[in-house]
Amino acid sequence: MKTYKLKTFTIGGKINYEKELNPQQLKVVKEADGPSLVLAGAGSGKTRVLIYRLAYLLEKGINPQNILLVTFTNKAAQEMIHRAEALLKLNLSSLWAGTFHHIGNIILRKEAEVLGYTSGFTIIDKEDTKDLIQDCIEELNLSQENLFPKKDIIASVWSLAVNSLKEIEEIIFSFYPYLEEFIPSIKRVLDFYKKKKKRKPFEKTDIEKVIEFIKKEGGRTTQKAIRQHLFLSEAKASLLLTEMEHKGLIQKIKKGRGNIIILKEK
Repeated sequence: MKTYKLKTFTIGGKINYEKELNPQQLKVVKEADGPSLVLAGAGSGKTRVLIYRLAYLLEKGINPQNILLVTFTNKAAQEMIHRAEALLKLNLSSLWAGTFHHIGNIILRKEAEVLGYTSGFTIIDKEDTKDLIQDCIEELNLSQENLFPKKDIIASVWSLAVNSLKEIEEIIFSFYPYLEEFIPSIKRVLDFYKKKKKRKPFEKTDIEKVIEFIKKEGGRTTQKAIRQHLFLSEAKASLLLTEMEHKGLIQKIKKGRGNIIILKEK
């Protein structure tokens, strides 16, 4: 009978953080436990702080699978991962990293059944979204209504609403006040659109299913990763987090250890 000895999780070598970082950077890297917001000017080393914070967590024994890095672009995420791998001499392929939509796609693929979908869904583009909205307008006999907004406008209202986690009324009052009289009809169209979309793939700009998943208690692997160590880099991500706080979603994400760090430029 063959026997195997499993090695414990280790990294390449001990990092001298005091030597590599200035006092402000060092404070963030070593003390940013719990929800933390880091404001920094251009050229102050935001990326460096994030990479060394990542290294610090790994040196403390945190598994890469329990770390989630959300950035403005997938390219930026990969560059950070490569720099961290070079620093640690460690393969970090199991660490979750990318844009919010990229991470959302991973979540939905892993946990689609929790939301009543299969993992084999495809993603429809903006034009398909507009066409589906147009179908709803016509089936509800609203296309003949005088000055009723076009599919492009309604698609824009929908996209703004789901990406900012705001109600349809809020979006129209803020960006399309001239459509106020059509709010009931627009909501009818979008309610019908959501029902029809249930039989269609998810659209690219729609984060509602990711948010719905986070709010559920059914997510197992995904919620474990999200809840332990969440990094958000760039202003867009931090603005998203602010909106999520209003919906009580941060309380869901923070459940457990609640280690969230946001790096935002002043």
